[in-house]
Amino acid sequence: MMSMLNDVENITPTLKMIARNKLIQEQFYERSDLYELLLKAASRYITGETMQGALNTAKELFSAGYKFSIEFMGEDTTTEKECELIKNEFFTLIEHSAKISTSESICFDLSNIGLYINQSLAIDNLIDIANFAKKYNYYLMISMEESAKTQAILDVYLEAAKTCNNVGITLQAQLFRSLNDVEKLLEVPGKIRLVKGVYDESNDISFRRSHELNQRYLQLIDIITRNKHPLTIATHDPVIIDEVVERGYLDTDNTEIEMLHGVTPQKLKSIKDQGYATRVYLTYGTKWFLHFCHRLAEYPPNIYQAITDCLHPNKIKETYYF
Repeated sequence: MMSMLNDVENITPTLKMIARNKLIQEQFYERSDLYELLLKAASRYITGETMQGALNTAKELFSAGYKFSIEFMGEDTTTEKECELIKNEFFTLIEHSAKISTSESICFDLSNIGLYINQSLAIDNLIDIANFAKKYNYYLMISMEESAKTQAILDVYLEAAKTCNNVGITLQAQLFRSLNDVEKLLEVPGKIRLVKGVYDESNDISFRRSHELNQRYLQLIDIITRNKHPLTIATHDPVIIDEVVERGYLDTDNTEIEMLHGVTPQKLKSIKDQGYATRVYLTYGTKWFLHFCHRLAEYPPNIYQAITDCLHPNKIKETYYF
């Protein structure tokens, strides 16, 4: 059994490579039969292909006492026209989700609104969305992408933060540089969303999944909370979660636990039932291939679950959150 588990875990680098390969992505989206088959498994982790699916799920979760964040999935948008359409999608998403709850957040990759084209376009679109969101008391959370984009993402965020107080940033604990980056981020009021990081980065700039990475993750939490800075602890790792609770990091008004939709929902429910602030990260759209591959890569035994979900998709809808 242990040998089998090790064999599965060894495919993590391959899954991450597949997730980032543009040619594979293009061929996947051209194969409607393969798309429809894997959509059955991906439905465990995404709320659907349309905004309405995300809104329906958000309404259920909010009624049950959870906060939520919603992301319209996509990255590396190549034309300004596409960026404009995506920006308008976020306008509509904010307007409709605000009918469920105010004080929630919208998430996105900057490369989905212009960074892949140039930084100026990304800044302009980010500020436009932030100003629109402010009307509804909504918050924006910038996701982090692969390390080649890290500096550009931070530059855009810090520029927008000069005029927008409703924008936060994601920080990847696996990158060595994050220990220095966090000091700069503490100088601006935006919330920090701390993740381990799912991208396959080289050993000279990042930690592997290890006890050492867990210690860096906890070190960053400690730095942020000691500075009384708003923080979202985004993790599914039960070891880290138990340590976070034991150390009292969640005993403040500006710190919360966030988990991706469909990943260990029973664990998040147990945290909520203890009275701590919890948030569910919801995704929707047709560009779910990357998100799905990352869910398999971060915990390879999910491959077995994905096979089962393809064969029995009706069993996916479970109520662990409630």
